[in-house]
Amino acid sequence: LRMVDEGNLKLADLIELSSSDVRPGTGVLSMRLLQNPSGENTYTVHELLETAMNDSDNTATDVLLRLVGGPAAVTEYIRSLGLQKMTVARGCLEHLRDRCGVQPERTPS
Repeated sequence: LRMVDEGNLKLADLIELSSSDVRPGTGVLSMRLLQNPSGENTYTVHELLETAMNDSDNTATDVLLRLVGGPAAVTEYIRSLGLQKMTVARGCLEHLRDRCGVQPERTPS
């Protein structure tokens, strides 16, 4: 939301998603993308934020993380707030790979 406040991003900005954005887990967006891979899969930043927070949607979370510059950019922002011991090291896909012992080459990047 800082990027929205600064005018670098708008809640109404449209983000196109594809099947390569699908993440495992509880995901409203994952289900939609898999059921309709060639259909209309455009969402606003607001819709992605709402889905990530309300539904704990891993697809929305990783798309937003990528949109703001990735884990390193989020960690840098967190550090600017004085939170030195908190780090965002990876997105949902990488976390789930590690947690489940799945090799990266066996899943989409």
